[in-house]
Amino acid sequence: MTKTAKDKQNDFERLAVKRVNKLIKDARLIANLGNKNIYEGSQEKKQSIINCCFVEVKNIEKALTTGNVQVEGFQFAAEAAKVAAKVAAKVADAKVADDASNQF
Repeated sequence: MTKTAKDKQNDFERLAVKRVNKLIKDARLIANLGNKNIYEGSQEKKQSIINCCFVEVKNIEKALTTGNVQVEGFQFAAEAAKVAAKVAAKVADAKVADDASNQF
């Protein structure tokens, strides 16, 4: 059975509300990691989380505008420095691209 355009639109709206609300809840839980009375993390790890979040927001924007979806995970591991450098480079590239598009 093929979905109609109306079915696809209804699915989009239903899932968008559900997923965005989940994202908001999860983002607030991530923000709670900043509570120094409960958690302790290095500035490097905190910055890795921030960078990863920025990259994911850019990935969401790209997926919603072009249909391209990138999947990368987040982790703290022996490779964390490599991952952090890669994420930081993507954030820098995204900021440069965003700045360039805002100049016109």
